[in-house]
Amino acid sequence: MHAPDQFAETDIAILHRLMRENSFATIICQTANGMDAHHIAVLLGDDNVLRGHVSRANSVWKDIASPNVLAIFQGESSYISPSFYASKQIDGKAVPTWNYSAVHAHGSIEFIHDKAWLWDTLNALSNFHEQDFESPWQISDAPHEYIERMLGAIVGFEIKITALVGQFKLSQNKSEADREGVRTGLIKLGKNPDNLVR
Repeated sequence: MHAPDQFAETDIAILHRLMRENSFATIICQTANGMDAHHIAVLLGDDNVLRGHVSRANSVWKDIASPNVLAIFQGESSYISPSFYASKQIDGKAVPTWNYSAVHAHGSIEFIHDKAWLWDTLNALSNFHEQDFESPWQISDAPHEYIERMLGAIVGFEIKITALVGQFKLSQNKSEADREGVRTGLIKLGKNPDNLVR
């Protein structure tokens, strides 16, 4: 990912927060049939490891040609109109752009078939995603035999992260007046400028 210094984000806590808040990742890998991409809910552990699972019917766990993968996490994004900028009114020197935040997690993937590992990982995933519900669903809510059958239909994976690259392009290269214009424009679009302007 091209990340100019003015937009590069290196604070690991900020990168991890974006990954946890936007945990439906795009995982890109090399398979025997060429490049492939999968869209998968993952959980970032405190040990800097991503955990998740794929359907056993998804042949990626058999076809992968290299353990090196890239997991892409995207935060909120928005089109930015030149009309948002105060400077456009002065000299007209403004063009459209896009504000966004993204993290690329490079790592090594390992597929896991152990049922105890799968059970623990599914529990952790569901607990994480259910935590804000008034009555959180738990795996134990479903019949045990049904869950056992479902466990047989998936393959787990861990991605040990080796490098993180973050880019938060959020109008940092603009004047305060232009950034304020972007905030106002985003509000008119019904978007939260707190996630889209620095």
